[in-house]
Amino acid sequence: MRTSTSNIYKGEEIRLDFMAPNPGYLGVIDPEGNFFYVVYPSENGFGGLKPFVASEDFKYMWQLNINTQQFKADPYVYGVDENQPVFTKSGNYTFILGDNLHVDDPSMLTKVTVAYHHQLRTDINVVAIP
Repeated sequence: MRTSTSNIYKGEEIRLDFMAPNPGYLGVIDPEGNFFYVVYPSENGFGGLKPFVASEDFKYMWQLNINTQQFKADPYVYGVDENQPVFTKSGNYTFILGDNLHVDDPSMLTKVTVAYHHQLRTDINVVAIP
């Protein structure tokens, strides 16, 4: 897993690239250490908790696009029964990929970190034409 987008702003899209076939789980950890499930088997969803992409559909995907302003995922919190917004504060967000995301050995997981800024990008270069 990799991304060409390591510095991202509110409303922009993160593109994650994969070398299919992919493991069955993808999660993301926010700057405060909160975990969200992004990809998991569809039969494990219930109520308003649904995978962003089901494991069975994700297996052969080469790319996943995530809009930071609209993206919601399963927060893996007892009592929460609807997907929640993920990108809500500035900081580093780490995507983790694996067959099981709850492992003792972190080397069993693939990780990608992006720096997210919870504001609109303001450094767009404007060229004046004489």
